[in-house]
Amino acid sequence: MKLVSTLSLAICAVLVACSIVSAQADADVMSEAKRQYRNGNYQAALTELTRVTDEAPDRADAFYLMGYAHLMLRQYPESVDAFARAFQLDPTLDPRSIYQQRSTQ
Repeated sequence: MKLVSTLSLAICAVLVACSIVSAQADADVMSEAKRQYRNGNYQAALTELTRVTDEAPDRADAFYLMGYAHLMLRQYPESVDAFARAFQLDPTLDPRSIYQQRSTQ
């Protein structure tokens, strides 16, 4: 029984550690996407944003920025889809706060 408890604790610790590492990697990718967007590298930003949304499909802020990147590339249908997905995920989304909320990530 003690071995089972020890194994359970070890598995939980590994899962928590993986979650933390994954969250940091997600934040790093999002920061890179924002940097690319600010530098006018919209296609590179989209590449990074796609990585974020593939790993965390609930990131409304990533879809929102993706909408702007598509807009800047004149990819209007894709832009509309990304904005729609952002607001579907978070109907209370305040576009003014997207950058401020995640600026440290």
